[in-house]
Amino acid sequence: MSRSYILSILFLFSVVVSSFGADKNNIVIAKALAHDVIENAPLQTVRTFNAETSVVASALIALFTETNDTVFLAYAQAYADKFVNDDGTIPTIDLTTFDSQNIIAALFLFDLYNVTRDAKYLRGVSYVREQLMRQPRTTDRAFLRDAQSRQQLHLNTLFDICPFYARFATIFDRSAIFGDISVQFDEFDKRTVDAKSGLNFDAWSATKQEIWANSATGLSNFISAQGMAFYMLAMVESLEYFPMNNPSRFRIVAQLNRVAKALAKQQDGKTGMWYQLLNAPKRGGNLPDANASAIMLYSIQKGVRLGVMPNTFSKTASKAFDGVVKNAIQKQSDEKQNIVFAPGRINLGQNDGSLTSYVGVTKEKNNAYAVAAMIKALVEK
Repeated sequence: MSRSYILSILFLFSVVVSSFGADKNNIVIAKALAHDVIENAPLQTVRTFNAETSVVASALIALFTETNDTVFLAYAQAYADKFVNDDGTIPTIDLTTFDSQNIIAALFLFDLYNVTRDAKYLRGVSYVREQLMRQPRTTDRAFLRDAQSRQQLHLNTLFDICPFYARFATIFDRSAIFGDISVQFDEFDKRTVDAKSGLNFDAWSATKQEIWANSATGLSNFISAQGMAFYMLAMVESLEYFPMNNPSRFRIVAQLNRVAKALAKQQDGKTGMWYQLLNAPKRGGNLPDANASAIMLYSIQKGVRLGVMPNTFSKTASKAFDGVVKNAIQKQSDEKQNIVFAPGRINLGQNDGSLTSYVGVTKEKNNAYAVAAMIKALVEK
């Protein structure tokens, strides 16, 4: 990448690209982020079929669709072909663990099928669907995160499962699935919503015995930006495939708009981003979260485009876009563009749900979820 090309990108960053619809400028930045990921995460270092690489692959396919630059498609397809056999089996994932991240890892195979028409990728989708058919549930039919969750609901499970489930229902004409998807959003919302703020706690335990659970309510202690970002994106990307006349669609749209209004009130006026913990804004170590902010701005953009959110939310997305560009995309010593201060994915159960466990999570350079969301935001119409 030439020095003059790099400097042109940095100039775009310095002027903050406040005109959010400047498509050509946005594509330049998206390409810079994508090239950096490709160069710094060569496929020979990827050992398993996994959620992180898969969400990036989905973003690269979106960028290919926008630019027709085959470099991006080639990376995504080579990744899939490394792990998905011709019969659709994916040996490096263990379906018997019922890990919900196995599901989100396969979501980009729909995108790959759409651009290549290679039926192998649909066979891969069907292979992972076998896990979903047997996914453990609560007594109220809500999906559990994995085989060990014991009557627990975690917001990021909706992101892992529901968009895949909705796309499967559409492409394989299984309309009854949409009723099951609506059950997921209804149950999670009923158990986790905070009536005062309109936001949702990260998790809920029926037994109230988890180390992170409040002994009286079963709720986790915190409402995190990351949890809300995954929740919002789960709704938007599921609604994209919901039939217009499905009565459950209207309930999910209402939930989405309630969440969007509540999040707009929580947006930091100075940075345009969202703090890691939304119900503890003044606590020490709680800082703006590039990962969650990128996912939220993309979710809002897409929600507005799909018509499930009013255009008034575009201002919220634009402010978040400028904030991420200003505060989280930085030039490193190797003259590459990276997203910094992007906390890794929080999984309650692997930590105690304390303040320290949230604010102390590793802040990654080019976190997969942040990069994928930002690339998609940059190419979103």
